[in-house]
Amino acid sequence: ELDAIVREAESLGNIPLLLAARVALARAELRAGKKARAVEEAGKAISRESGLDGGENLFQARLLRGLARTGEAKGDATAGDLMEALQTFEKIRSEMTDPSAFRTLLGRVDLRSDLKDLSKGLQQAGKTAEAERVAAWLR
Repeated sequence: ELDAIVREAESLGNIPLLLAARVALARAELRAGKKARAVEEAGKAISRESGLDGGENLFQARLLRGLARTGEAKGDATAGDLMEALQTFEKIRSEMTDPSAFRTLLGRVDLRSDLKDLSKGLQQAGKTAEAERVAAWLR
């Protein structure tokens, strides 16, 4: 069903829907253990998003691509994707002028789960200080 949504969004030229659908498809592929497909779909979302302002879809796509590469011989690529995900999230954070907005953002269950995965992935990639910074946001 997600493939159909991606095709429909692409045919309509609905970029926000297309990005969200590609991220959802990458997440589903990763959960199904299809890491190569997850990397592919996340990469497609990243390439479409790169011309835009970034944001949450870009954060999630970079995170998912990094997580899909975890455990492979692509340690540098994994760390690079996860560091880019962290940088994207930090950009989102820096654009929030109201401190309570960041606390509200961190209160979202889906985002907390992504940040926990980011912290764990950074730790596995040897980026201990960065992993701790992400973990501190969750406390």
